[in-house]
Amino acid sequence: MKLLLLTNGYGEDTIAKYIIDNLYELGVKDIEVFPLVTKGDVFENVKIVGPVRVFPSSGISGFLNFFNFIKDIKAGLFGHIKQQIKFLKSLNDDLYFVAVGDVYPILLLYFSGKIRKSFFVATAKSIKTEPFNFLEISLMKNMIANFVRDEMTLKWIVSRYGLGNVYFEGNPVLDLPRVEVDDEKFLNVLKYYKNIIILPGRKDVAVENLRNLIAFVPHLIEKGFCFTVVVPHFYPLDEIVRLVKEFENVFIFDSKYYRFLLENSFLVWGFGGSANEQAAGFGLPVISLYSKSWYRQRQKKLLRDSLILVRNWEEFYTQTMSLVNDVNRYVYLSNVGRREMGNLGGARNIARFIQNFCQ
Repeated sequence: MKLLLLTNGYGEDTIAKYIIDNLYELGVKDIEVFPLVTKGDVFENVKIVGPVRVFPSSGISGFLNFFNFIKDIKAGLFGHIKQQIKFLKSLNDDLYFVAVGDVYPILLLYFSGKIRKSFFVATAKSIKTEPFNFLEISLMKNMIANFVRDEMTLKWIVSRYGLGNVYFEGNPVLDLPRVEVDDEKFLNVLKYYKNIIILPGRKDVAVENLRNLIAFVPHLIEKGFCFTVVVPHFYPLDEIVRLVKEFENVFIFDSKYYRFLLENSFLVWGFGGSANEQAAGFGLPVISLYSKSWYRQRQKKLLRDSLILVRNWEEFYTQTMSLVNDVNRYVYLSNVGRREMGNLGGARNIARFIQNFCQ
């Protein structure tokens, strides 16, 4: 049994990694990854294959920004897509494929003639935010199985289109591995302070976002808070360390500790994609800066009240204090996040389904 996972985004890379980790635990070892729009930095112990390149838009979602789309075209986007299809066509027929993301990877599988040996983990669409369109449904009919992110979406697809190869096995984005923090200083601080997780955002904006947020840290430390800045290992750590080193109760942790921190924190200041959704799913309200971008608006529809969008940096402080002082509101937002994101276990269930089919 050989598997190739196609991913088209940073969040999709993370979800694919959760599924791969579970496949490994089930004894499936022959796995490779083809990152379509990233370098695949999260796949530390998985072989990366195919033509890999990062374009100016940093992903297919950049197509929705016309200027980023033009930059990608000038950088050779269409030629790169042809190379991706050519690579997929060249692969042996004994492979099974798992597309993680939106319509783009299943389009590549369709044009390369591999779609009928493929599974689709649909991370981008939900009836809560944006339903699947006719093109996507037409492609999904050709897949072995399609895994949607919530039960409402499953019921909608079945009732409207009558597809029998669509399943809801849980939300795989919530299945973070649990790695315990062993920093004694932090663990001791955690006994006496409420922790706020800071997710500073994409690599290119993380330092600037953190610089704006750090102004409110001293006031909140005085009121009994500590902070953890959570970033992947490939971020500009030297710059981040320089920003926070003067503060006694501000810690920096690799994202591999994120689940442990979610289980032991009060709140998230988040500029993340999947990471914001994970926080809400673990019952933590998320405060983020308002944006007219399609992505943040889509995330608001998905997370509803558990995502608090503020208009200026000062509101990170005022909204935090509001949640401290209004326990009922905090509990309500926590429950909304858990309800909207669903149950854990999706990555394990999807991995088991794939294993059983391909044996």
